Amino acid sequence: MPKRKKSRLITFLIVLFILILLLALGWWGFSKVKQQIELKEKDREENFADWIFGSFSDMFSGQGYVDIARTTMKLNKITTAYTFPVKYDWKKIKTCVEKNCGLNTEDELKKCVGNNCLEKKDNEFYYNGKLLPLPKEFKVKNLIDLTFDTLKTKWIIGAVIKRNKDEYQGVVYVFNGQKFSAIVDERNESFISKYPGTFGSGGDDDDFLIIYGAYQGLGYRYKDGEMIDLSNYFGIRQMNNGFRGKVIKIGRGDSTTWYIYSLTPGNPQLIKFWQNKTDNIEGSYSYNEEIFNPNTLQAIFQPDKNNEELNLLSIINDNNTYELWQFTDIGFVNNFSKEVVSLNFYSNSALDIKKVLLKNVWLNQSSLLATDFYISTDGLNWQEASINQESFFDGPRDNSLFWKALFKPAANRYYSPNFDFLGIDYFYK
Repeated sequence: MPKRKKSRLITFLIVLFILILLLALGWWGFSKVKQQIELKEKDREENFADWIFGSFSDMFSGQGYVDIARTTMKLNKITTAYTFPVKYDWKKIKTCVEKNCGLNTEDELKKCVGNNCLEKKDNEFYYNGKLLPLPKEFKVKNLIDLTFDTLKTKWIIGAVIKRNKDEYQGVVYVFNGQKFSAIVDERNESFISKYPGTFGSGGDDDDFLIIYGAYQGLGYRYKDGEMIDLSNYFGIRQMNNGFRGKVIKIGRGDSTTWYIYSLTPGNPQLIKFWQNKTDNIEGSYSYNEEIFNPNTLQAIFQPDKNNEELNLLSIINDNNTYELWQFTDIGFVNNFSKEVVSLNFYSNSALDIKKVLLKNVWLNQSSLLATDFYISTDGLNWQEASINQESFFDGPRDNSLFWKALFKPAANRYYSPNFDFLGIDYFYK
């Protein structure tokens, strides 16, 4: 064999040997690491029976477990949810001599759509002066409340019936100028409550809100024939013993913003619902503690048709002194990341945290991918955590426990998360 060929063969064999050796070492290393991981997991499983279970949850009814100094998100104490800080302008235009500042306010007994009017007299309805035959639910003896509102081209009527000494039922119909059509009849139990209440509503013909205003409220969005439950937004704090709500809908589709105010004297309200460029209502914010003073008897809002921004004109009744105000919704301060940081919620300093499970988070759907969650055992070094995935800790002194939620900025100034519950399971030994 020629020397050149022999040399090439030797070189090839050497390279082949080195490659085989490297592959063998790599496989051995991989097997070793895999074995160590399996042993570690097995060790955890064998010791799992010795771990003690604990759990923590926060509904944000207060800030007892939140590090206020480090938290930059805004807690609304009425809705009990964290959002980006709100931005708005609330300015007085004038003090008025005349009642309601000379603005046209809707009559509670007669409401018109164009030239057609629906009028209520002694729980009977007249359409353009003609008595209407009513649905049977409106004619029962135990009827305790009957109210109506306008949509774009229709009227919506809500009746409250006392079923027994402990239960009330709401029924809702729409009148189109020719007939009554049931949205919620007596067979539908969407508005069953142990509290007496009154209905309020508003929106478009095919997309509107229905609110049962009671001590514990109920609410639905009726959209394209579907009832969507919003009752979690009408809790005891928000209802403040109950009020008759009025709904203002601005925009259409995923650009819709909703405002709800109160027609009940002594219980002024301004609530905002937003959709975050989605088809669904994703958050609620109450401005009550920020814009009303203790003397405000009533605040009636109207869209400011002279401006395309989210402007509302408000007639403020402070003990029969009328003032005209303007509310401008500028959205949220969301151009930088903001966070909610907890205080230590684990109190057993003698035993160490071993495993944590971020089990339950109530956060609007569109914000889930724009939010990062973290767990820490010292409040300084953070380990990223995913919902329903376990996080393990093997440190010698992991005897504290903190959580953090980081909310990323947004280009749309009307976008905000709505974060109102967090639940964590943990194990310690």
